[in-house]
Amino acid sequence: MEPGGAAATLPASPSHNAADTRYPPGVVAVCCGELTRYRDFLRSYRQLLVPAGSKEGVLSSVYITENRNAACETMLARPDLEWCFMLDDDHKFEPDLLLRLLALSYGSGFDVVSPIYLTRSPTTDRGEYPPVGGIFSIRRPCREHQTFDPECLACPREIQVRGLTWDDMPQFSPILERTDLYLVAGGILIRRRVVERLPQPTFQVGRIHPGRVHEDVFFCVRAQLAGFRLAMDLSLGLGHTGRYTIWPKRDTLNGR
Repeated sequence: MEPGGAAATLPASPSHNAADTRYPPGVVAVCCGELTRYRDFLRSYRQLLVPAGSKEGVLSSVYITENRNAACETMLARPDLEWCFMLDDDHKFEPDLLLRLLALSYGSGFDVVSPIYLTRSPTTDRGEYPPVGGIFSIRRPCREHQTFDPECLACPREIQVRGLTWDDMPQFSPILERTDLYLVAGGILIRRRVVERLPQPTFQVGRIHPGRVHEDVFFCVRAQLAGFRLAMDLSLGLGHTGRYTIWPKRDTLNGR
């Protein structure tokens, strides 16, 4: 996969050969290196159903932000590629993960979508594993601007973020959509029109806080402020792997 750094070719699989033709082609990018950490990811990946004509590859820079930007550049280099699906290698998933995200995006008009997955460590006294993702708020613009400008080097430092909790989940809908929602890029689908409109590079490090990467958070803030729609599919679970795998329970996939 080019441009943007070295890439390794993933082995072909029957699922990839029997590609789906309902959706236009796009980019499937593994952004966390050479698949050295978790074998379960490779097993899941080999079964992933991918639209016909899509481009796949492993981006092997040690800097994950470079890998994410390389995936976007790969999409833009071919006019027939309409979306970019980024995966990190610490996940397990069902074969229809990508197709269901595409169905949500094309069926409901969402520009950026992700499944629900959980943190790998409990964060409450009750031992709950909250969803990955969060809510952002803008305190004020920087001194030079009357309104917040995400492309300003100072304005984004005025963004506050917090993680999602189960109280943020809708009670009667399988979709979480908010104008202050940010998604995490471990399993995220981005439509081409988003990357084309945002000033490059698509993913940027340290813009919200100089000591944190937050490249996916800042991307989502920029996309939201540009008028794009972001959503999390609460009916579609993604396993999060460490020393063990954390899965959403079936009775929580619809929001509780």
